[in-house]
Amino acid sequence: MPDSTTLRNSTAGAWTFNRVDGHNGYHEFSRYPLFVRNPVVKSRQSEHEQRNTINSDEDLIGQACVQQAAADHSEAVVRLYSQHQRWLFVYLTTLVGSADDAEDLMQEVCVVMWKEHHRFVLGTNFAAWLSVIAYHQVQKHWRKKKLERRFLNDELIEQVAERIPKDREALEGRRLMLRDCAGRLQNGDQQLLSEVYNDQGKTVRELAREMNRPEKALYKATARIRRLLFDCIRRKMISEGLEISR
Repeated sequence: MPDSTTLRNSTAGAWTFNRVDGHNGYHEFSRYPLFVRNPVVKSRQSEHEQRNTINSDEDLIGQACVQQAAADHSEAVVRLYSQHQRWLFVYLTTLVGSADDAEDLMQEVCVVMWKEHHRFVLGTNFAAWLSVIAYHQVQKHWRKKKLERRFLNDELIEQVAERIPKDREALEGRRLMLRDCAGRLQNGDQQLLSEVYNDQGKTVRELAREMNRPEKALYKATARIRRLLFDCIRRKMISEGLEISR
């Protein structure tokens, strides 16, 4: 043990003086880092860093939860849309009267729905929410095409839209009723029904010319068939205790 002072050199930093109070009674020059933190300050800073770390972890967890919730919500909306595609097609076809136009509108409705899907509240009526988007797209469709609408206006479109069931199961039930009632028609009426409502989009005038029948007579025949179908479906709904739209 030296009796005066001892110098210990190091290339890792600067020399500092370290006073050692003890029975040996000597002073020692030893090497410490140039900037030595006060233990109290270091402790406080450590606590602050720990709090920041905890807050940072909580933020990351929160962000992950939000992202997962958004992903779950998006997945649920996509699943609901796939379940309501048939309903949407019938809804649009009823409002525009053309299967081709309805298919085009389905694409537009899908785009708008995806942009606005975060607004849908899970657990509420998806068909009712989707019908609002579809209805606005139908209005744009009519304004864009500027079609001749002697018997079609916004008020009538709205009335028709309100009568279409906003429930996928209800619509599917009525579709099955319609199929059963159509199967009960006479062969001639079934053939005429198929010609009038096929996917070729022919007008009654064109069909009358092809079938060599008076146009007025064809209108009366289709009106009679629709009445038969309506009465048949109405009886079925009454027998099953279902609500009838007026």
